Amino acid sequence: MSGTWFSLALVFSNKYHVALAAIVAAVFWIVMNVIDQLLFFWPVVDFYLPREKILAFVITNAAAALMGVVTSMNIYALRMVRRVNGSLFSGSALGVTSCACAGCSSLGLAIIPAFGSIGASALAFFITYQILFRMASIGILAWAFYSAHRLISTSRYQSAVPK
Repeated sequence: MSGTWFSLALVFSNKYHVALAAIVAAVFWIVMNVIDQLLFFWPVVDFYLPREKILAFVITNAAAALMGVVTSMNIYALRMVRRVNGSLFSGSALGVTSCACAGCSSLGLAIIPAFGSIGASALAFFITYQILFRMASIGILAWAFYSAHRLISTSRYQSAVPK
């Protein structure tokens, strides 16, 4: 095995990391779909996907899956390394922040009155470029995945693999 598959097999050979990735992805998926008003829990559990939200939904699904994988890889790297790099989680946090920004969802409507006309202008900007911001978040999460993969696949990590 070589490359990306090696680091994925190394991380996800442990059931703990598989479960962690699934839980993080599921929680992120639920939160983002509730914020985007696609998933409702009251009065009954309901999922509604209008045509105009399909692309945002697909991007959110990809971000949720990447978030789970990147989080598990970062936890693995933290457990295997003695000295922690400060930028280990920065890609994950930046990806989540850019994908879940308040202006990109209906949550932004609750924030508008606090900032007046500046808030309304900022919200209009974020809503206009919502898909681009979410695509950028996928790119940031892909960069975080690559960074974690590169960190795990170095020779010092390969020698530190528990038997």
